[in-house]
Amino acid sequence: MRRIYIQYGGTEFSIGIEDADTLRAKILETVASGRSMWLDVDRGEGRLEPATILITPGVAIAVIDPRQNDD
Repeated sequence: MRRIYIQYGGTEFSIGIEDADTLRAKILETVASGRSMWLDVDRGEGRLEPATILITPGVAIAVIDPRQNDD
């Protein structure tokens, strides 16, 4: 498991997940169907604070995989 970063509402969050592409696909499937979903994430560095963000159509979100460009 690794940390993937989420930019949402001007704040950076992170999530422990195996694959960023799977997360992107889940988000795309949800918003493309017109539905919303809650996503459990963490905020901060070191001592993380749990947070839940609402993913819904029309809300900007970026999924940042720091290892995406590693070969």
